[in-house]
Amino acid sequence: MTWLYGSWAWILWAIPVLIAALGWAFRKSERRWDRVAIGTIRHRIVNGFDAIVARRRTGLSVVALILLAVAALRPQFGTEYVSAINKGQSIVVAVDTSLSMDATDLSPSRIEFAKEDLNALMTQLKGDRISLVTFAGTAAIQCPFTIDYLAAKLFIDDIMTGDLPIPGTNLASPIHAAIAAYRDIPGRKTLIIYSDGESFEGDYRAAAADAKSQGIVIHTVGIGTEKGDVIPLYDENRQPAGFKVDRSNKTVVSKRDNQSLKEVAAITGGRYIQVSAHQAAAPQLAVLLGKAGEADYRAYLMPRHHDRYTVLAALALIALVLEWIMSPMLPLWRPKL
Repeated sequence: MTWLYGSWAWILWAIPVLIAALGWAFRKSERRWDRVAIGTIRHRIVNGFDAIVARRRTGLSVVALILLAVAALRPQFGTEYVSAINKGQSIVVAVDTSLSMDATDLSPSRIEFAKEDLNALMTQLKGDRISLVTFAGTAAIQCPFTIDYLAAKLFIDDIMTGDLPIPGTNLASPIHAAIAAYRDIPGRKTLIIYSDGESFEGDYRAAAADAKSQGIVIHTVGIGTEKGDVIPLYDENRQPAGFKVDRSNKTVVSKRDNQSLKEVAAITGGRYIQVSAHQAAAPQLAVLLGKAGEADYRAYLMPRHHDRYTVLAALALIALVLEWIMSPMLPLWRPKL
């Protein structure tokens, strides 16, 4: 069960408040009638008004209100995958998850800054398939090509440093992963790399040249500052455990390496984007992806969630019709005097 407008669930808190208000108003009305008339005289004054009927009508109105409020949240239950053909690009996004991405020279940290920027970019994609790769000493595809952006965002939110078995930073590894992901996929191919650029393993120049030969354009996003910052360490419970030190027991300071990221982008005809606390990469990337144009790609399976709000709306309508039938103005429901 999912809710399309689940963020508005707080409006349901108004329902018990309304019920309490209606109950208070009903009891107050009853006390007023008790002061002016009693027994049979009261019953004749109200011309057939029945307290039990009134309560039932009020109950039906409240039930209808609850059903309509829940229906407005658009409950969805059940998913089917339908074949669809769309026009767009196939984009691979690689995020550096080495320990240096925990540095806090960008708030709240390099890795969180990259995730926020990537989520902002996702909101501007229209019809483009996206695949998510994380890398450190090696690379792994976390999400295959999909147009289901909600599912992709779940993978993005789960990204964290140290999630790969081989530590370090190998800038060539996400390029090789993208080449493998693009195998047998036609059309425009774009790789976006979020990294601080500190690569100590692999030949990223040769990997970039190989990507160019495969028609892959690489845009790189430099995360961090040239001044750099220390690298915090965390235990298995993600609690602070000091800072990373080198073999001489000196605290390591991680700095953004512009050179490696610029070289990778230049080799493939892409763009290097440098971010700061006041400058995100998403707007520039959206422009670059827009200029790339559209490319046909083959049919894919698209998830379709089934809306169930119509059932609730129908039940609410039935409740309102019953409430109308029980109206004292209609001869269909008139208590005997």
